[in-house]
Amino acid sequence: QDGRFLGFRLRPGRDQQLLRQLGLHNGDVITEVNGSRLNNPMQGLSALQDVMNANQVSVRVLRNGAEMPLTFSLGYSAPK
Repeated sequence: QDGRFLGFRLRPGRDQQLLRQLGLHNGDVITEVNGSRLNNPMQGLSALQDVMNANQVSVRVLRNGAEMPLTFSLGYSAPK
């Protein structure tokens, strides 16, 4: 936006139902993951790696010009 990187815009691809189950919408922009602001693409890749094995993820989503927090469980449990 205005030449600044704000985050990653979501596109559902084949699994639109998964986005809906998580409370996300097509076109939402993920601006923050687990408290880390996504100011450049590399931060996004790093955040993705950090949440790959997480049980829960907190994000901030830009939707219709307003940011909103969302938290969801990924259902991952570490092997014992």
